[in-house]
Amino acid sequence: NVYMVDGKQVIQCNIRDITGRKRSEEALREAHDRAEWLALFPEENPNPVMRVSANGSVLYCNPASAEIPGWTCEVGKQIPELLLPFLAEAMTGGQEIQRDVDLGERFYSVAVVPIPGKGYANVYGRDITEHKQAEEAMKKSAQLLRDAGEMAKVGGWELDLSTEEVSW
Repeated sequence: NVYMVDGKQVIQCNIRDITGRKRSEEALREAHDRAEWLALFPEENPNPVMRVSANGSVLYCNPASAEIPGWTCEVGKQIPELLLPFLAEAMTGGQEIQRDVDLGERFYSVAVVPIPGKGYANVYGRDITEHKQAEEAMKKSAQLLRDAGEMAKVGGWELDLSTEEVSW
C-alpha cells in the first residue's frame, strides 16, 4: 500500500501466512480427485453392478449390466423378474444373499447386498458360464467312466482299515 504521511510517501507491506489455506485447497483437490477416481470404479467394472430400490426399480447400472442376456438395463426399469425374489429376500432379511442364476445363454453368480436404512440394495453379478460348463463336462465324464466300468464289468473298491469295511 502506498500513502502519504506528513507529506512523505510511505509504502506499507502486509504479509499473511496462507500455508493453511493452501494445504486446505490441496486436500480439497485431492479429495475431489479421489472421489472422481472412485466414481469411475463401477463404470469400469467388467461385471454388472446395479443399485436398485426395494421394489426392484433400477437406480443405477454400469455399462456391463447391459450384457445381461434378455434384458436392457435402464434407470427406472425393473430388474429382471428372476432377480426379484432374491432382492425381496435380502431386503426382508437385511443380509447379503448370493445365488447362481441361469439366464438361458449365460450363468451368473449374483450377490444382493441390502444397504440398511437406505431403502435400496446393491446388486453385483459375475459371469460364471465357463465354470458351469466345465462343471457339467466333469459330471458327464464321471458318468461315462461309471458307465464304461459297468459295461466292462470292471470296478473298484475301497477298504477302510479302521473299520475293515469294504465299499464297491
